[in-house]
Amino acid sequence: SNRDADLTQLSSLLDDVFRRSRGMHDQDMFTDFPLVFAPANLHNCRVIIEDGVVVSHAALWERELAVEGTVLKVGEIVAVTTHPDYRLRGCATSLMRDLQTTMHDEGYMIWASCESVSLTSTANWDRKLSLRVGGSSK
Repeated sequence: SNRDADLTQLSSLLDDVFRRSRGMHDQDMFTDFPLVFAPANLHNCRVIIEDGVVVSHAALWERELAVEGTVLKVGEIVAVTTHPDYRLRGCATSLMRDLQTTMHDEGYMIWASCESVSLTSTANWDRKLSLRVGGSSK
């Protein structure tokens, strides 16, 4: 199926960027982050496909945080990357904006972004997207 092919391409992209490029050949992202890439969370994975190839990815990892007996819906944006040949075209920015909108619309109380964002230039990406550790007004 197309979905299986897309997942295979996604796994390869993530492993190339986050593992193999760093000399890690005995690990893979799908195994290292099983909850992010679990079938039940795939609806929170965003990809950009150009000419049938997965070129960019960002995911939302939904969590719960208990604070003084109150459970808050929280999320973290993880595994953000774009294939080197497609960088500086706004792919990751577009995916992160979509996830930010999802978190707002779905009432996440707190959201954050992991520091291991793989972009050519990460300078000011959080300010550009208005991303922050923050809360929803809902």
